[in-house]
Amino acid sequence: MNKRSLPDIRLRALCESDKTDYIQWRQDPRIVGLMFGGCPSPIALEKEVSIRFSQNRPEEVYLAFEEVDNFENRGHARIRQVPDQISYDSVEHNGVWSIGYIGTLSGRERGIGLSAIVAMLDIAFRMKEAKRVQDHIQPDNKFEMNVLESAGFQTEGRLRNRYFCAGKWLDEIPMGIIKDDYDTIWGHSQPHWNYDEIKRIL
Repeated sequence: MNKRSLPDIRLRALCESDKTDYIQWRQDPRIVGLMFGGCPSPIALEKEVSIRFSQNRPEEVYLAFEEVDNFENRGHARIRQVPDQISYDSVEHNGVWSIGYIGTLSGRERGIGLSAIVAMLDIAFRMKEAKRVQDHIQPDNKFEMNVLESAGFQTEGRLRNRYFCAGKWLDEIPMGIIKDDYDTIWGHSQPHWNYDEIKRIL
């Protein structure tokens, strides 16, 4: 298989020391300024951290990513199963996952964020048998839209007045990639990260 032209990264499980970086990123308006909700309140952030750093749940994969030649924490990425049907007595999952990441500004600028997104697509489609991976972003977030498009996501419309935040209604752009798209773009190339090591722990 051909090698991808992406920055090599290393994925690893979260550890206790990652909390400090996560809290710093979530409180940095330059990083979260285009995220829905922006910077969380102290109470909301405390709850968020307790969930993010709790034991792994089967419906979610949450990992840290680093550059191979520099073990500095560049960010965290996750995929989470999306319920297809919710009833009073059951929740069904049929291969739809959502994706997200947060990390340093320098990591984004050097393409590390794109590497992390593609790595999480590998996990979703190769390890979790996903049929679809999706994300929702603000229309003004052109940087994230470009990153997702580079990974193979397609824009799938515009949801008007989808969120109420900071006193105003915001639109939302749904983006998605399906298994056929992934196979065409990435399925025949060698992963650019420690695939075998992560496969053993997942």
